[in-house]
Amino acid sequence: MNPRQLSRPEVVDFARNAIKALEDGKITGLSPAEAAELAATLSAATDKLATSDQKVVATRSAYREATEDASVDEADVIGILTGLKFRMRGTGAGPDEYKAAGFHPPAGTKRVDPETPGNLSATGYANGVNRLKYLGNNPAGAVIYTVQARTSLTTEWAIIGSTHKQSFKHEPVSPGQFYQYRVRADATNGRTSDWSNETVVYPPE
Repeated sequence: MNPRQLSRPEVVDFARNAIKALEDGKITGLSPAEAAELAATLSAATDKLATSDQKVVATRSAYREATEDASVDEADVIGILTGLKFRMRGTGAGPDEYKAAGFHPPAGTKRVDPETPGNLSATGYANGVNRLKYLGNNPAGAVIYTVQARTSLTTEWAIIGSTHKQSFKHEPVSPGQFYQYRVRADATNGRTSDWSNETVVYPPE
């Protein structure tokens, strides 16, 4: 077997097998002193390689996790920026305002009368995520859906996010905690729909 054709973990195993052969006296062409010296040298180098390879594996794993986290965070920021631009269009923002925020001014604004979203439902999961689904009842891309939530029937509603999709993921939340939700459609021209039906996860006992 040619160790040059092996992966790093396989090279480590290969080397440790050779070390054992040296230590057990199975390589008879060497004196005991030579075999011991080679075994010690090879053992030190192999341990160093194993440690280095573990660092590579850990770094790759950390990179993958960091990349996944960054992708989620990027999507959150883009979603919020999209909501900001929609709201700027709704308030009749001028070109200088768009430029100040870094946006290209929109080419024009269509008249859209948003339809109220319907069939809102929510499901809670033990991993701290509540997933919402609803019927948008609007042409794709014509509106942005604003999602509100509250943690009791007497507290104020609060905006928790916005999306173009007909679904929304609320996280992190406390599993088992009461949450009530509602959704509204907002058009780029400032018009809004009524709020959808309200739904809850973990109803109060």
